[in-house]
Amino acid sequence: MHPLLIWLLGWFMIAVIMLVTWYFSERMSKAAIVDVIWTYSIGLLALFYALTTAAPETTRKWLVAGVTLLWSIRLGTHLFFRISKEAEDKRYAALKRDWGSEAGRKMLVFFQQQGLADSILSLAVLVAILNPSEFPSLFDFLGIILAIISLAGEAVSDWQLKQFKADPANRGKTC
Repeated sequence: MHPLLIWLLGWFMIAVIMLVTWYFSERMSKAAIVDVIWTYSIGLLALFYALTTAAPETTRKWLVAGVTLLWSIRLGTHLFFRISKEAEDKRYAALKRDWGSEAGRKMLVFFQQQGLADSILSLAVLVAILNPSEFPSLFDFLGIILAIISLAGEAVSDWQLKQFKADPANRGKTC
């Protein structure tokens, strides 16, 4: 299958997911769920590309998909637990208030824009998966090092945020 068709199918898949997400967010009055689904969708697209491209079965293909999926699951799960404990996010509540009676329709458009952003950002993953050069290259090593540093940095920042929020003296403060 041609890479452009794969990308378009991925975008369509995410557009449907965002439509369903919007529907449930309206029922739950929790638009921030789009942040969780947006994050998980990047990983889903990486897996979709790895499974559907005609690229040879390479270490690079599965490493790129795996690292992207790992990042997606880590951040999406972090956001899920944060969002599930709170009422409607203030940013989204302000948008709904400002949009008034048009809020539902405008939120649908906003969710679809998030899906498009997912699809555009995932192009880097698709290009890496389709890379036919021999593995490992210098860029592969640099990518692996960057991924390790990034994931470790995110894990440390998650831990620091958890520690900050656990201290009652920090209530109402921004970390």
